[in-house]
Amino acid sequence: MCQTASLVATKDRVFWSKDGDSHEQIIKENGLHDDGVRGPNIVRFEISPPANAYSMPLSEWAYRLDQDILPDWYDAEDVERRGRAALEKWAEVHILRDGGECKEGQTRIVLGGALEMSGGEAWGYGSATINQSGGRAWGCGSATINQSGGVAYGYGSATINQSGGEAWGCGSATINQSGGEAWGCGSATINDLREGK
Repeated sequence: MCQTASLVATKDRVFWSKDGDSHEQIIKENGLHDDGVRGPNIVRFEISPPANAYSMPLSEWAYRLDQDILPDWYDAEDVERRGRAALEKWAEVHILRDGGECKEGQTRIVLGGALEMSGGEAWGYGSATINQSGGRAWGCGSATINQSGGVAYGYGSATINQSGGEAWGCGSATINQSGGEAWGCGSATINDLREGK
């Protein structure tokens, strides 16, 4: 399974997507060929922060391969070095500290400010707010999701203000529901604000 950040290396380049964050999307967008006559042509790998701590310095993120059979040219130090250089550019696009937008086919991580989300996938952390009308959103820590459509997941002390769509609250998350479908797990709270409830 792909984890953020997903990257793909060839013998002399590293690729990533400005929109999504899956190996298959990267391969397709760049017209790469996974396998050749002599075996694999590419290396799928990830560089991710421990415990989803996206505010952690990129230098502390962990390098991990995401395939078992490797090309003859593979050199772990070289691919990791090139991958970490590409990660800097990846982070400029995918990690938003002051909000922004997330549209269909995109993935974004928002650490602060408000994200306007009409599709795609987004993760909100800390004081982030996701205004969601479509797509899939995850709120962690004290993040807030204002949901009118799509699917939202709240973890930790996240709050989902739901007027439509589907919402799941886990841990001590709170769902304030005036519409849509909501489910709670663990000690999550669902405040049903619909008329007649």
